[in-house]
Amino acid sequence: MDTDKTFAEELSNWTTVGLIRLYGEDILNQPEVIAALGMQCLKDAIGLGSKSLREIAGALHKFGYIKDPDQWLRLTAAY
Repeated sequence: MDTDKTFAEELSNWTTVGLIRLYGEDILNQPEVIAALGMQCLKDAIGLGSKSLREIAGALHKFGYIKDPDQWLRLTAAY
């Protein structure tokens, strides 16, 4: 496992730009906020596709912010 990378470095440019566009650059330093938002909120707000959402879930899991990427991908955030 490559532990030298940060959460933000695990994400593609496409995904990081989408997150920054909506939440500002600081969001990349706050993966716990991304985990709490839930997949549905991110999908609706940014229009990220399934590949980007799986990428986010994988990075959140790798760094210990979520236990199960599949479960996180099924969550629906309450607005």
